[in-house]
Amino acid sequence: MDELESFCDSLYGEHEGHVYSPIKDTKKDATEDGYWKQYFFKWPTNKRSLFQHVRQHSKTHEVYIAPPLYDSPKVSYDTFLGTNYVWAEFDGSLPETLGDIPEPTIKIQSSTKNHEHWYWRLDEFATDAALVSLISKKIAYALRADLSGWDATQVLRPPTTIHHESKKIVSRTFSSDTSYPIQTFSTIAEPPLQTVEDIKVKDLPDIDWLIALHKWEPDTFDLFKKPGVPVGSRSSALFRLAFDCIEMGMSNKAVVTILYDADNRWKKYSKRPDQVKRLLSIVQRVRSKKGTDEVQNIQTPVLYRFQEFMDTKIELDWIIEGILPVAGQTVIFGPSYSGKTTLVTRMGLSVASGIDSYLDWKIIKQKRVAFISAEMAHEEVKQYFKDMNIKDTHLINETFMIYPLGHAFPLNRKDNKRTLLEMIDQNNIEVLILDSLSVIAGGSTNDDQTIIELNEFINTEVRKKRRVAVIHIHHSRKPGIESNGNKKWLDLPDLYGSVYIGANAITVIGMLKSKGVTYLNYAKGRYTLRQHEKLIMTETRDFRIPEKGEVKDSDGGEKDPGLITEMQRFGVLGG
Repeated sequence: MDELESFCDSLYGEHEGHVYSPIKDTKKDATEDGYWKQYFFKWPTNKRSLFQHVRQHSKTHEVYIAPPLYDSPKVSYDTFLGTNYVWAEFDGSLPETLGDIPEPTIKIQSSTKNHEHWYWRLDEFATDAALVSLISKKIAYALRADLSGWDATQVLRPPTTIHHESKKIVSRTFSSDTSYPIQTFSTIAEPPLQTVEDIKVKDLPDIDWLIALHKWEPDTFDLFKKPGVPVGSRSSALFRLAFDCIEMGMSNKAVVTILYDADNRWKKYSKRPDQVKRLLSIVQRVRSKKGTDEVQNIQTPVLYRFQEFMDTKIELDWIIEGILPVAGQTVIFGPSYSGKTTLVTRMGLSVASGIDSYLDWKIIKQKRVAFISAEMAHEEVKQYFKDMNIKDTHLINETFMIYPLGHAFPLNRKDNKRTLLEMIDQNNIEVLILDSLSVIAGGSTNDDQTIIELNEFINTEVRKKRRVAVIHIHHSRKPGIESNGNKKWLDLPDLYGSVYIGANAITVIGMLKSKGVTYLNYAKGRYTLRQHEKLIMTETRDFRIPEKGEVKDSDGGEKDPGLITEMQRFGVLGG
């Protein structure tokens, strides 16, 4: 028994039904008649005819096979008979880890490296097409597989066939006898809710009108106008183009129109009958923050000459200028009752409302903000925001969200990680406020390994993959031997816990309150020259900049010449 026969026997076993095996003509344009042809074979009665069909047509055509069996020669949910497998299709990027998903039973390399089909064998024949689709969809989202490859009616390439564009033979790279109860897949996170769209080519708007309607960055327009993109870079180019179009504010239909025009030149999906479906899946993946890695792959070269580097179009994308960029991380720390939670929530409310500035911080972009309260319970958080006496709630109703836990939310646990990432994905969160670091770390904040593991999760899953900015609220050391003494300005050594807390942040701000005055020190400011500031807290849980002369200089300890010298040398001002 050869590889093809062994694979098909594994797919269908002793069940009776119809196998669907369409072929695609590589020499015809997608608009021509006969581009795709459908073939059905009664299994197992006509299995030999199926094998002969695959072998014969593979020499000249792209050949596919459907994992399920059908009860008649027609592909639909109504004729779906059942399947022994669920599956996922990877189109250029394989997952580094599987998380809660078990090891696949079969792996098929469908063309070049990282283009694979994975199959998980079920311990019973699954006859519910909707359930099969849901499991495959959950796997696709969890592993960041192709979002157009999960449907129960999907067709995939069988081994021994030829991928004609790459001239690679489709081959099985891994196989085992493992099978899984269908309940195994019930713990996988639900895919994000999305509006079902059925976009047709005839419905796409005029491309020239779309181009004229939007303001294009030069590098994005240069990419869009490329006559061709090399094999191996086409997916990355389409993801990058989709990402940039979404940033311009285009609707899904508009982005698909742009991708459709580009793809007809680049020829990634242009010869497939599901071209528009594939392009829409790219848009949906980028929308759900699942395509970040692919989007960035097109940026080359890796090593730049200096002027070449300075001429690149890549710039920091600020949310709060000098303080918090997109996908950045800021830490606000201080002792209890210093007002750090108030300052951070006011920052978040300002970013969510889209106002131009808060205090004298310039807000560049309105973003969707989530406040995770692990220290205050629901009723406490509610009273807290009542005290703020927020007037224009309509400005933040859709952009500021609250998760009122009131208990520890350790992010060293898989279920909590999954909950947080689902929350981000399903609500398109762009700024995450964590109150506080000590109750989400999953261990002592003094323990370097605990903070390193937390940083790895935040950096990889939240900041890099989802481009979410993070603000940590944290505590300072208590006065004593380990602290820097009783002073008005807090520095990095006053940050309680592991040095990796401050090392991972772009901006670290220490806060202290004394005699009605709040003192801020930019203990770490990678992109700002700001040093020390004084604020006054208002009766409505807010801050304002004091009027000239309202706060005496001596409030900061500046009357001691020796301490002035120390402040000038190290940016530290003693009390």
